[in-house]
Amino acid sequence: MSRTPLSGDELASLLAAYPAWANEHGRLVRRVVAPFALGAAYVAAVSTFTEVLDHHPLVTVGYDETVISVWTHDREQFTQWDAALVRFTESWLRAQGV
Repeated sequence: MSRTPLSGDELASLLAAYPAWANEHGRLVRRVVAPFALGAAYVAAVSTFTEVLDHHPLVTVGYDETVISVWTHDREQFTQWDAALVRFTESWLRAQGV
């Protein structure tokens, strides 16, 4: 996996496959309505995955909502790393029953 930019078609396919995600102001954003504990557990789970990639999401954990934002900061565009974070997040959420 690399910081290869996603083409427009790849981005469209990713968003079609994961409709809970949206392109908001140059970031892929997912809002999860769930208890605080689930958001905290996600941060713990994603931290190991993201350390391997050296690519980290912005995660805001609130009382009943967690907001996850991903983008490749130094490229100012979406890359394969962002797609990997989206896929990891969706797989983890499915395993939690979300």
